[in-house]
Amino acid sequence: MKRFISLILLASIVLILTSCNSDYVPKEQSVSYAKDIQVVITELDKKQWFAGTAQREVKVTVYSEEYNLTGKDTVRYTGMFGRMPLWEAKEGDTVKARMIVCYMESTGEVTNRYIDKVYS
Repeated sequence: MKRFISLILLASIVLILTSCNSDYVPKEQSVSYAKDIQVVITELDKKQWFAGTAQREVKVTVYSEEYNLTGKDTVRYTGMFGRMPLWEAKEGDTVKARMIVCYMESTGEVTNRYIDKVYS
C-alpha cells in the first residue's frame, strides 16, 4: 500500500513538472563597462582634523561637458605623508574620473551613465 501511494505521488509530481509553462524568457540584463574621462572640478570642500594622526577629507563635485554628466565623490586621506592629489586641487582644475556606462547588449542602447570615482 505504501508503495502504491509513493508511486501515485511520484507520478503526480512528474505530471505537474512536465505541464509547467516552458515559454518563459528571462528579461535581458544590462551590461556595463568603465571608461576614464576628463572632468572639471566645479565644487570642492576640504576638511582636516587630527585623531591620533592627520585625517583629511575632500568632497568634490565634477562636470563632464562631453557627456553632460555631474558627479560627486568623497576621498579620504589618513596620515601626514603620502600622495594627496585632490587636496592640492582647486575649482576649475581638470582631473580624471571613472564613468560607468550601462547598455543593452542586444540593441546597444545606453540605459544609464554616471560618474563613479574621481582621480587626480
